[in-house]
Amino acid sequence: FGDYETMKRLNGDTNIVVAEEAAAAGVERMVFVSATFPPFPATIPLRGYIEGKEAAEAVVRERFPSNHTILKPSVIFGQQEGAHPLIAAIRSVGPIQEPLMAKTPLHKLTSVPVFGGVFFPWSPVEAVARAAAAGATESLNKLTLDPFDIAEYKTSS
Repeated sequence: FGDYETMKRLNGDTNIVVAEEAAAAGVERMVFVSATFPPFPATIPLRGYIEGKEAAEAVVRERFPSNHTILKPSVIFGQQEGAHPLIAAIRSVGPIQEPLMAKTPLHKLTSVPVFGGVFFPWSPVEAVARAAAAGATESLNKLTLDPFDIAEYKTSS
């Protein structure tokens, strides 16, 4: 990820430019893949990532007030050929973690500061892709989809 400034620039400023240029070009709908975060203290090392994503979300909402979809998955998992063995091992937990957190009382712990993120269900990459495609082509019932909403896209319609 990098230091605070790098993370904020890559996850915020870069995406803000995309949203502003899309609006200026007359793009009608915007889909932005952000992330879900539990409450974090201001000193957390990922603060630049979080603030960048939040700043980009604000611009997407401003430029596309009723024609946007913001996806807020937690960890996205799926097959990735050539992934580093450590990353592949972590992602292999997804098929177990996702139903455990989505279908048991553990999901009630998502608001626990700092550690609450562990209790959000992970999002299968296929569900994120389907939710993004739906948001790009139609008005959804919600403008912002959390990991539980994204899970509804696990099977195609």
